[in-house]
Amino acid sequence: MSRTTLVPCLIIVAVICATAAENRGKARPWLVKSVHFTGNTYISSADLLSGMDTRPSGLFHAVKFSPSLLNADLEEIASLYRDKGFLDISVKAGDISREQASRRVTVSIVINEGAQTCIDSAAIRGATPFDEAALKRFIASKAHAPYSAAGLLYDQQTLRDSLAARGYALGAVDRIDSVDSVAHRATVTFVIDQGPPVLSGPLVVNGAKKLHPVIIKRGVTFAPGDTVTTAKIQRSMRQLYETGMFKYVQISIPVADSAQARRSSGSLSLPVLVNIEESDFYRLQGGVGYGTYEGVRLSLQTSYGNVLGLGRTIALDGKYSRLIQGLHLTYAVPWLFLLPPSAAVELFGEHHNEVTFTGYLEGSTWSLFAKTPWNLGYRVFTTFEWVQGVAIQPQESTFTSMIPGNNTQSFGVGFTYDIRDNILDASKGLFLTTDAEVAGLIGAGTNHFYKVMADLRGYYPLAHFLDAACAATAAYINGYGVDKNVVPPQELLYAGSQTIRPVRGYAPGGVGDAVGGRLALVLTIMELRFAIAKWLKIAGFADAGYVWTAAPLFSARDLRFTAGPGIRIRTPVGFLSADMGVRLNGPTKGNTGFSVSIGEPF
Repeated sequence: MSRTTLVPCLIIVAVICATAAENRGKARPWLVKSVHFTGNTYISSADLLSGMDTRPSGLFHAVKFSPSLLNADLEEIASLYRDKGFLDISVKAGDISREQASRRVTVSIVINEGAQTCIDSAAIRGATPFDEAALKRFIASKAHAPYSAAGLLYDQQTLRDSLAARGYALGAVDRIDSVDSVAHRATVTFVIDQGPPVLSGPLVVNGAKKLHPVIIKRGVTFAPGDTVTTAKIQRSMRQLYETGMFKYVQISIPVADSAQARRSSGSLSLPVLVNIEESDFYRLQGGVGYGTYEGVRLSLQTSYGNVLGLGRTIALDGKYSRLIQGLHLTYAVPWLFLLPPSAAVELFGEHHNEVTFTGYLEGSTWSLFAKTPWNLGYRVFTTFEWVQGVAIQPQESTFTSMIPGNNTQSFGVGFTYDIRDNILDASKGLFLTTDAEVAGLIGAGTNHFYKVMADLRGYYPLAHFLDAACAATAAYINGYGVDKNVVPPQELLYAGSQTIRPVRGYAPGGVGDAVGGRLALVLTIMELRFAIAKWLKIAGFADAGYVWTAAPLFSARDLRFTAGPGIRIRTPVGFLSADMGVRLNGPTKGNTGFSVSIGEPF
């Protein structure tokens, strides 16, 4: 070995030896083996342990013993007891037993609860728009309740909020406590000064850079001179957030001297401060998916959300798969002629090679959107669709005749109800959307049909690491009038289409009497999602569904069932979902289907 190679090798060996010696010199950390409580009767040991950092090590996680963390846990336990009225609580560490061989620690905690102090009476005094009986319904501090400083502070804030909800944003709530440490009883008096009603003055906007101030003013639900309530402020903030133009919105009423302002004899007009942070108006996002039957799916969307500085959006959306290749151009405005509904115009061109038909579809959709304060949204729309070169697929059902060449002009209305905690990764809440559409009301030589659809999804947290979800989609379409019992092939229903979610494990159109039908039902009976890490979940699901060529043929016995595993990986562009479905009944029982896509499967 040459000298030039020998020297680096000796250096590497020396570093390895030094590291090994250093590691041998380091003692293994002490781990928590168990935690024992004595003296606690009011709060169970399990409840106390659930809020501690010092807890027993488990099979898959090791907890290092730390005296500083233990002291913090002891103080937290004491605070928990004080909030329950135990003002003389004493919490100390007892014996700390160490096992040298296993490097494990057994912790003992000694608790002396003492007597519990309770409230004898809670009174409310002062000027208020509510009577005392109504106010007492808002607060938890009542006779015989534990005397809790944290609970009393919460009740004070609740009373302030009740004043602000009535337009008295400057209202103050003080408190007088009298505690008998011998009898362990307390009396509490809330002293209220409602102050004058607050009216909206001029709107002051901070943070607007590219957006015209008129956009912010249109989103505020009250005008100068109106009484300002918390409900109006919250609704204004929600309405501004829902435009998608803001990262941050905060509406407040600044007061230099609230005590002096409360002495005003009449109503008080104050400026309303709106602090905002604008969103990024340029957006570019894409998606990739794959299915056993439809192959690769690609999508790309680009948009700019502040045309002319007025929050108007222009967007271009392209998609590609074996079934559909299309391009959509959309122009949307947040408010139509100063009215609350937003409006959008969409131009589209698509080539379809679906299981029901092949051909080109071109047209436009004009829509109005709005949302009520009760999480209920609605949409009114009209669609003009022209067809070119439409041909019925050879495997299409001959149950009824088809008219592939007619154009479509339709009117529709839709409703949504959304109380999910997160629209991208929901773990709790409900989502419901319904649509009803009628074609052929105007225009000669157009298709005549009606269509209704409903989609319901529910999400339920079972534990901090486990969520459950269920879903159901139902749709029905049929012709009327001169086209009675006739449905255009491009409108026929099938599982796995753009509007009907798939039965995982089946090809698009593979569930039903024929390829394409009039009545469809697809169920996600249950999906369980187990969180391995913040970015990773594993899932197990059970689906069912079928498509019937006519409503009278409906039978629950026809449903095809599938089940299988899935995986959800959080990425910068959304969840990557992959599922393997196994067919549980029917003539192809035992066959499987695989799909992967960006986004939740439903």
